[in-house]
Amino acid sequence: MMRTASFVCVAVGLVLAALGAAGKPRAPEGRAPVTAAAAGGGVPGSALAAPAETAPAPAARRAVAWGTFGVGMAFLFAGLVLGRLAGARAARAGAGGVAASAGAAPGGAATADVALEAMRRIRDGVGALRDEFAQTPAETFIARADALALVDGLAINENRHAIAARLGAKAFAEMICEYAVGERYFARAWSAVADGYADEARQSLDTAAPAFAAAVRLYEEALKASR
Repeated sequence: MMRTASFVCVAVGLVLAALGAAGKPRAPEGRAPVTAAAAGGGVPGSALAAPAETAPAPAARRAVAWGTFGVGMAFLFAGLVLGRLAGARAARAGAGGVAASAGAAPGGAATADVALEAMRRIRDGVGALRDEFAQTPAETFIARADALALVDGLAINENRHAIAARLGAKAFAEMICEYAVGERYFARAWSAVADGYADEARQSLDTAAPAFAAAVRLYEEALKASR
């Protein structure tokens, strides 16, 4: 809102300042008649004197309309002030958002704990899908896998910065590498089931399940070490 007002003030100020600078017509000064004698034609006081002529009036001059110009400059000044205030407010808001996100990362214990619970559910869910693979129809497998990926998997991926801040760079790197292996092979199992390749799906689950279990173990160990 303030930025819009700034633009309007500047635009109005420019128009008024231009009109004021253009000015308004000023009446030309009067000129005395020029006689023929003054012009060098005829003899003064005689019948031969030529009729008096008036010199052509000079072109009208334009005077600066100081009132209009001053109002325009006032609008320009107000627009510039509003623009600076709007910029300062936006800068403060951006700095506050960055500070809030930066401050939430180190102390984001609740977020890190939520992510750990989500990872445990993925570990247990993928393990159950592997153990029950032979008895699980393809449609049921895909539905359960989608639920794990879209709910718990999303919770982990959206909070990676908070997790890294809580665990520390080294512990986070070790944990997330195991998690990435499980995530990749779990996605491969999903694709294999959808395409009808049961053997490949089972092999992928045999890799994904222990990788998720290792990620949870590393996560728990890093949390204990950080306390």
